[in-house]
Amino acid sequence: MAVRPGCAYLVDYVRRLIFDPSSDDCRFNDDDIQVSLDECRIDTAIVALDPLDEMTTDGHIIWRRWFSPYGFWDEDTTLQDSTGEILTPDDSDWAGGNWFWVNGLTKVVYVDGRTYDVYLVAADLLEQWAVSEPVGQIIQATADGQSFRRSAAASTQRLALANQYRKKATIYTLPMIRADWAPDRTRSVFE
Repeated sequence: MAVRPGCAYLVDYVRRLIFDPSSDDCRFNDDDIQVSLDECRIDTAIVALDPLDEMTTDGHIIWRRWFSPYGFWDEDTTLQDSTGEILTPDDSDWAGGNWFWVNGLTKVVYVDGRTYDVYLVAADLLEQWAVSEPVGQIIQATADGQSFRRSAAASTQRLALANQYRKKATIYTLPMIRADWAPDRTRSVFE
């Protein structure tokens, strides 16, 4: 499976987060990373972006920059207005979730696409990498009269980095509604 073109920058970003550069001996291939990204994605449909108000010299407000509360968008994401017309920005920051139009817009912009939690993906992959290494493995080598020794400290460092990335991951909340309890609506608010 080839990496989707709109997802390629996300795969590279996750590689940099986990220190696993793309090479013949990399720990995770691009497909593994893309599958992990797909497990931590949010599909959105017609979500309104927030404009940044700019005052022109004649006192009018113009909207050039539009923001999403989410970052790390798939580059295949589409932007449209309320009629469904596709809008093409002059500059896009897919990772930051903001788009820019030089001449500005006077209509609401909606985004339709996928956003990913790259920090959660990086944490998951680092944990997989750490637990796949043998416990207590010590590698010793001698070269040019010098001795080198490496222990399982790399696993510990990967787990510590995974913990840091989990702290950066998006927090999701759900409203809880109890079906077995309802507020007492028989009494007056003024009692």
